[in-house]
Amino acid sequence: MDNWIESEEHEIEVRKRFSIDIRRRIEAKKQKIRANFEQNSEKFGTFMNEIFTLIERVNNLPESKRTDFREIEGRIKDNVLDNKLTIFSGSKRVELRLFTGLFSGYDTFKYKHVRVIHFFISKEMGKFEVEYKESFNPKGHSKKYKKGRKHDIFRYKFDDINDKLPISIVEWLTFRKEFEQVPFDKKELFRWKK
Repeated sequence: MDNWIESEEHEIEVRKRFSIDIRRRIEAKKQKIRANFEQNSEKFGTFMNEIFTLIERVNNLPESKRTDFREIEGRIKDNVLDNKLTIFSGSKRVELRLFTGLFSGYDTFKYKHVRVIHFFISKEMGKFEVEYKESFNPKGHSKKYKKGRKHDIFRYKFDDINDKLPISIVEWLTFRKEFEQVPFDKKELFRWKK
């Protein structure tokens, strides 16, 4: 009878140690992020303000000038790490006419094309991280056509921010550029460990 009690107590103890270890690692990461933000807060704030200003200007354009996209959204999200996570997104609806067969003719397929970019302070000094996602989702035709996705994360130096970067990001969100045309130095590309 003691055997199962001891195993349950041991399992509870292991969970407690694991939880303490995770909290310790999160706190260490928060301290590194806080130190990096204190050193580079002015550069990061100026960069984000430029993007928000451009987005506001684009959203104020008349709808006839915004035919490629609906509206760009931008927001700051609070999180556990307090890494100043800032998210920008843009989307558009696409209709494609595809030839489906000799007797059936053409069929119209609707897609939603979404672009999202995240900026947040890195734990490495002098850098911030950029995560971009792009998806092409078929509406109601997921069995016939697969979803298309791109997703990358990389670190970028605060010192490498230039005047062309904010406008290039907004042009990407408005579907005027591909991500490869945005002047990021993508040498520090990395993937999250699963």
